[in-house]
Amino acid sequence: MRLFFFGPLDRSFVHKQKQENVFVKDLRRSIPKLLDKATVEQMILPDLEDSLKITFKEYYSQDNSEGENYHLDKIPRILPGNLLDPTAGGGYFSQEQKVRMGKIYIPSPNKDYQELPADISPEDRQTLEGIFQGSGFSISIKEQIFISNLLEALPRFVPLEEFTAGFLVRADHKFFFEHPNEHLPGLKILEAGRQFSTACWHIFGQVPLTGYQFILNEFNSTFHDYVELHYPSEFTGRMISLEKGRDGIWSSGVMEVILSQRGTPRVTMTMKARVIPSRIFHRMRSSTTEPPSSHRFEPNPGIRVKAILWDLESERYISTELLDISSLGFRVKLLEEGHPDLSGRLMEVMLHFDDSGIIRANALCLWMERKSVGESCGFEFKSVRDADRKNLIAAIRTSCLLREERKITNL
Repeated sequence: MRLFFFGPLDRSFVHKQKQENVFVKDLRRSIPKLLDKATVEQMILPDLEDSLKITFKEYYSQDNSEGENYHLDKIPRILPGNLLDPTAGGGYFSQEQKVRMGKIYIPSPNKDYQELPADISPEDRQTLEGIFQGSGFSISIKEQIFISNLLEALPRFVPLEEFTAGFLVRADHKFFFEHPNEHLPGLKILEAGRQFSTACWHIFGQVPLTGYQFILNEFNSTFHDYVELHYPSEFTGRMISLEKGRDGIWSSGVMEVILSQRGTPRVTMTMKARVIPSRIFHRMRSSTTEPPSSHRFEPNPGIRVKAILWDLESERYISTELLDISSLGFRVKLLEEGHPDLSGRLMEVMLHFDDSGIIRANALCLWMERKSVGESCGFEFKSVRDADRKNLIAAIRTSCLLREERKITNL
């Protein structure tokens, strides 16, 4: 099973409709920085091919032959080709450090990356350890994903229940960057943290993308420092508490998410959530979805709802625009003038909401009003099928807002 995603996550994993609103990338299981000797020699090395054993020891090494632990090498084996360009300003390293590193790393034939020699001397290793210490630079994402995949495939090794992903900033986002800023907006950090946690529940907690409903019970956050725009930042998450269903799917728990930059925690978030089958969620919500009949709702700003009437008496269609609606009836504006008085007429109605589909019903026109701004009518529902009534309630909940001021009518 592929658990590691290089690049931006697909929008389905973070519950977004548009890919441009995804702020998480390079999701993977965290790789351990330290492994005890028994685990390595009994559960890892015996299950690796000879070539992979050599590769593993390039990333994990002991301080000495009698050491009890294997440590993840802090020195990257691969560097981007332009990272050590001494003429380029800024970045992780000073000009002097770039020159010293350039004498140790070997450029690839086309110079698109720099590679660490296999026979690095103790003196060069000490030099690099001093440079990388506190620089905020670590082994590359691709290398981390490679190690994660290597360990994940081992039959006896138990991987870390800790997860890592990068923050996809998207500084051109129209909502979170509607004005110039030199740091990451706090609300965007919270949304990205939610996306990271949600994706972990799906990918590592094996929660299917359909048939289940997430319920977020608590969301707490602490901001320790600003998160700068011009440096990369990274999420790490771990389950503080976790319960699983009989099928092994995560069912409830608390996840701690830390956003770090240059090796320092900047924001800490904790999210308490649970997942339940969608059928149970809809059953829970069904008793509270019917709004009071006296409440009227109007379409959200920017949403136009098509309302087509079929006059059973004159046998012709009447085009209208929905003004407001309730569980008992609705009010429309007639798009064409010159109609006779429609009061008392029974009509077939089709209301089209983009998200909820078409609602069909029979409705009686209770009144008609003519003003200089146009003609309007008030209708009372007479017959609505159960399926259409469910769509009606869903449309009110998702596409309408309560009218705080309304004209008193007979409805």
